[in-house]
Amino acid sequence: MAIRKRLSERINTIKNLRNKVFHYDTIIKMENLSQIHREVLEMIYWLNKEIYDLTIEFDEFENVYNNEEKIIKEKLDNLCRSANDL
Repeated sequence: MAIRKRLSERINTIKNLRNKVFHYDTIIKMENLSQIHREVLEMIYWLNKEIYDLTIEFDEFENVYNNEEKIIKEKLDNLCRSANDL
């Protein structure tokens, strides 16, 4: 596959994910979300290594993706406790 075509496909994939996020679509169940995440990181690396390093420091994707139900339950429990304290 030509490099330009592959790059265009990656950029469109990232753009489509961005659009889903900004339109509040559910993305957590996307089959290829981990792959898209890796592609986003790779694209950032290509563009700017320093920004990539900064991104990696704050990236919590794997934790959230692998523990989504636990994280959501904890947040809901915290909200319920806060509501009960009122």
